[in-house]
Amino acid sequence: MFKPVKITSAEIEKVLSDGTANDNYCGLYDEMTKKLKSNLTEAIIKRTLIDGTRLQEEWFPQDIGHFDVFISHSHRDLKLVKCFSYWLNKNLGLRCFVDSVFWKYSEKLLEKIDYEYSRYYDKVARKYMYYYSKRNVTTSNVHCMLTMALMKMMESCELVIFIDSDNSIKYEPDSKKTLSPWIYEEIEMANMLPSKMPKRWIDNPEMAVLNESELKMFTKAVEDTSFFYNARIDRFSVLTSTILQLVKDSYRFETPIADNSLDEIYMGLKTKQGNRFFIG
Repeated sequence: MFKPVKITSAEIEKVLSDGTANDNYCGLYDEMTKKLKSNLTEAIIKRTLIDGTRLQEEWFPQDIGHFDVFISHSHRDLKLVKCFSYWLNKNLGLRCFVDSVFWKYSEKLLEKIDYEYSRYYDKVARKYMYYYSKRNVTTSNVHCMLTMALMKMMESCELVIFIDSDNSIKYEPDSKKTLSPWIYEEIEMANMLPSKMPKRWIDNPEMAVLNESELKMFTKAVEDTSFFYNARIDRFSVLTSTILQLVKDSYRFETPIADNSLDEIYMGLKTKQGNRFFIG
């Protein structure tokens, strides 16, 4: 990961108003999703000792192609996110990772495991029920798998875009809060992951859109704040529809190239936000 940014749902709506986006994000990446396995789960689960590593590789695979952008969002905004992802790919050439599109829901995996290991028949109630203690174990394991998979994918993407909407963040006079533990987790990951300079800048320093002093300022540690579910998005630079439209317009009749689009976005952030580029 090189840069975390945030964009409001209102700004996304402005971008999508040009009519070039739709929600056909799944169809766009059919070839990638074909790599997802579907026939190993039952065999893995129905064992005395579950192969957690293999299970994680099946449900949260990392070998589904290269992605430029990791999109962090509320599941309530999924339709908007799919349209936005399609727009970014069509107009800027950026491949966007949306976890719920490429990875099966962790809840479904948990259901499969609990059905096999945590279920029992209560003769008094005359129905199947679940052991609380066993579900604690299965839930912690599945959530651990998802957490590690999310962190690996976020680390491999160059740009992290957080969708700032009423569904993801609750703004209060003295704080920003989220009710989602997953959004909280992804924001913290973006804050804690080290910033990696894009390989194209390392291979060819003349391509870098930031100078050495700007890079040092950008990678400077961010002050810590409260711990429990406070959303630390101050480090995230503000991405706007204006910046995205300018990048789109720069191509005119040319085919968009992901690396060039990313560089143009960084330049747009720097120009539009001045010295606030590095601090959110």
